[in-house]
Amino acid sequence: MLDHGGAISKASLKYNIPVSEWLDLSTGINLNGYPVNNIPPKAWLKLPDNDNELNQAAKFYYDTEFLLSCNGSQSIIQLLPRLRNLSKVGIISPSYNEHEYAWRKQKHQIEYIDPDNIIQSACDNDILVICNPNNPSGKFYQVEELIKCRDILASKNGWLIIDEAFIDTNKDHSLSSLTDKSGLIVLRSVGKFFGLAGARVGFVIAEPKLLTLIQNELGPWCVTGPSQYIVTKALLDTKWQNENILGLKQRSLRLKKILRSSQLNISGSTNFFHWLVSDKAYLIQAILAQQAIWVRLFDNPPSVRIGIPALESEWERLQAALKKINQL
Repeated sequence: MLDHGGAISKASLKYNIPVSEWLDLSTGINLNGYPVNNIPPKAWLKLPDNDNELNQAAKFYYDTEFLLSCNGSQSIIQLLPRLRNLSKVGIISPSYNEHEYAWRKQKHQIEYIDPDNIIQSACDNDILVICNPNNPSGKFYQVEELIKCRDILASKNGWLIIDEAFIDTNKDHSLSSLTDKSGLIVLRSVGKFFGLAGARVGFVIAEPKLLTLIQNELGPWCVTGPSQYIVTKALLDTKWQNENILGLKQRSLRLKKILRSSQLNISGSTNFFHWLVSDKAYLIQAILAQQAIWVRLFDNPPSVRIGIPALESEWERLQAALKKINQL
């Protein structure tokens, strides 16, 4: 399996620091996640309903009639390459590496594309996979540009796959409401904005014919009853959503100021993380890890991704740790 953020148990062993003492800023997950209250017993006692309140709530939240709930968007990332004959697949690098891994595993031809010329990439490939915003660079793509890519790909029976895992605070960039057209597949997750990564719930949004094919491959009961209950509440709670969009934007700006004051250059940003390209990336991660703060390290290019703290005590810890980096 590929390395991702998290894996605090490994960091704990490497640095000999108990798991309970770590501040995990490596995943980009909103640490002020949706509150999980008492789950009714019936959520545990019966098989989950496929045509359920969760899907209705998701259709409202994502502004579409065409979606399927699934066991995290990761399950769809792994499935989609199995639904195509061998194809040329354009992928941005660096990006969420599970996409490339899944397509390469099924022997598709991978081409690294120019992130600033995706329209040409749509002409050159059968499939285009784009994270919007990109992870870790934070680059956003405009709806009009993406629609042009979809038109080109659909004309040759291709796909534009948009992974919108980090888009919830910038909904005006989302294509989720446009997936009634062929050739467009949008992946959404409640793991980042809602902080419900452990619920393992995602959604694939696409034209009905493709959704039927995906549903037949997934089979029944993809999402547990307890997860359905929690995520339904989260998707309908507009008050919580609006408060957290504002809160994440404010905390992201606060972290940006702190990083700049520590003489660290920010290469890309979202409201969930900041990305720092640096030839000292390995040293930056190590210095923070020695103080039980875990950030995501990337090899190519050498860089770190730093998530957004939640509690005031966490901000104080991070600021103190960054002072040591400032002394490099």
